[in-house]
Amino acid sequence: MIEQVALAVPLQAERVYRHRSWYRFLEYAGFVTFATKSDLANPGDVDRHDLHDSYPSLVLKRQLTLCGAASYSFTPAPGRSYSVSDSTQVEKNKMSVELSMLVYSTLLFLVIILVQAGLGIAQNGLLAQAGSRDSLPAPTLLRQRLQRLSANMQENLVMFAIVVLVAQAAGVSNGTTAMAASLFFYARVAHAVIYAFGWPLIRPLFYFIGLYGIGAIAWQVLVA
Repeated sequence: MIEQVALAVPLQAERVYRHRSWYRFLEYAGFVTFATKSDLANPGDVDRHDLHDSYPSLVLKRQLTLCGAASYSFTPAPGRSYSVSDSTQVEKNKMSVELSMLVYSTLLFLVIILVQAGLGIAQNGLLAQAGSRDSLPAPTLLRQRLQRLSANMQENLVMFAIVVLVAQAAGVSNGTTAMAASLFFYARVAHAVIYAFGWPLIRPLFYFIGLYGIGAIAWQVLVA
């Protein structure tokens, strides 16, 4: 579904913008100059008196996806035109904290796999490790730990990836989800180190901290 709102001069509608990113896009692109920075700090309804008099007329297109997310584009209204100078910079979308933690967690999983594989090559040799491995000797104690750690990380990473991607698709990203995602990653780093060294008792603590991070993100999605 596409909604179009024409911003003519004077404004045809008293209130048009209701989201902070709309303000930023228009201001960075040079279309609108706001009277005060409080318009950015406190997003809400903006009427004609809050806008500069000399902005060009635009058409706002709002595209709603099946999952409810929205994307926006701005084009000239019929019979109007505008230009943006080359020096104008529009704010670029940055990767969210949640997605960053997902990437870091995946890299952590990759490191665990590579270290485990390296230990296998060091123990059995490259040719034996690349073969069928039907009659290899029992893994060393450290390698056994890393094998169990790899399986544990795989289970948790799948759950973490699901809740993060669902949250991103649903547009749920706030301080709680960012903190929970960071908590998961750092807990998994600590869990990996503790597991590798075989330190007792405290390993389950960091395991459950990581689970808490997954649950916190899932809860934010459910209550959104």
